[in-house]
Amino acid sequence: MKTTPNSNAIANESYASKVARVKAALEALQPQPKHENTELISDVYEVLVRKMGQKVTRRDILKKLNEIGIKLHPAKFKELFDIEKAKRQSQSAADTAAHQNGSDE
Repeated sequence: MKTTPNSNAIANESYASKVARVKAALEALQPQPKHENTELISDVYEVLVRKMGQKVTRRDILKKLNEIGIKLHPAKFKELFDIEKAKRQSQSAADTAAHQNGSDE
């Protein structure tokens, strides 16, 4: 098997150097757009809830997002929104239960 200078260098590098190289490579990775959208909906959830409470339609929200380069299918937007809503409701219920258990002691 033929070796290249680069493969010999990699084989001879120290463990600490390998760890640093792997960490740097992993840090350079960017999330897939679908994961960015999940984070985005999570980060703007409160604004979305407020605007929907003001009777701004999902269609108008999606239109505005599309205008600024965030392309989401209506079904995907609803899915991400509902997931975030459930996550927050679950966290709120857990916080309430923890508070009640703490105050009963």
